[in-house]
Amino acid sequence: MRPFGRTVVAMNKLIPFLLLTIGTAANAGGLENSCMMKECSPGDKAVTYATQSDMYWACPTKELAEYTSLLISLVSAGYELTGKLPNISPETGEPEYQGETAVLIAHARHDAHVATFDQATTICHKGRSGILVSIMNNPGKGAAIWVQNDKTKDNFWMPAGMLDKR
Repeated sequence: MRPFGRTVVAMNKLIPFLLLTIGTAANAGGLENSCMMKECSPGDKAVTYATQSDMYWACPTKELAEYTSLLISLVSAGYELTGKLPNISPETGEPEYQGETAVLIAHARHDAHVATFDQATTICHKGRSGILVSIMNNPGKGAAIWVQNDKTKDNFWMPAGMLDKR
């Protein structure tokens, strides 16, 4: 039995969801309210956005959040541009790319301190929509923001594009 068999299953489960609404980067409040477009600073309030097909991973570290977001974005963008999905690596569970993109993925995986996409998704939690959060840290470099769930007081890193500033 391959040690990374679950990795392929994890990425293969994501692909059908991504296909349902490829290109829905604009969230419920519209892209203009996204923390990718508006400055979201510590202390600001925001609400998370996610659907079954337009999802994110809530992670304990910035690097894990950026790694999972990178992979989801690459698959989504590639499908939107070409109408085709990439092959998924049986070793890492990541989309197979060549050249600079492969190097980018390898660096993101290394920075996240994981060996596979499946390992990352077992550390992180699938994000949910409608969570009221407070911005704790927005380093401005990369696409992840550290937030605190206003109700549970749990902290996590998530993609800025999946937050609507309130």
